[in-house]
Amino acid sequence: MVKHRRHKMMFALAAALVLGLLSAPKRAPQETVSPTETTQPAYRYTLRDCNGMLAVYAGDDPEPIQIFEVFTDSLPPQDSARIRAGIGAQDDKELQALIEDYTS
Repeated sequence: MVKHRRHKMMFALAAALVLGLLSAPKRAPQETVSPTETTQPAYRYTLRDCNGMLAVYAGDDPEPIQIFEVFTDSLPPQDSARIRAGIGAQDDKELQALIEDYTS
């Protein structure tokens, strides 16, 4: 009789557990971003301000590869703000077009 009662109790606990799992609200899987993935596009070059002058940076390099004698404060406020934020270029052609826009 004791064995029978234990079996009933174990069955009731197992049934309660299964029902609890089945009735639990489903959570959406969380998106994960691997360390190599970024939310911003990776640019080959970035045109941005360097000590008040227009400069070109390669990739994530903290030092500019070229500085132009164009003072960012002399540009229209909207252009100056864009340069301070950094303008990305995917390739040499895109970079050359940006340089021509800001140096001519």
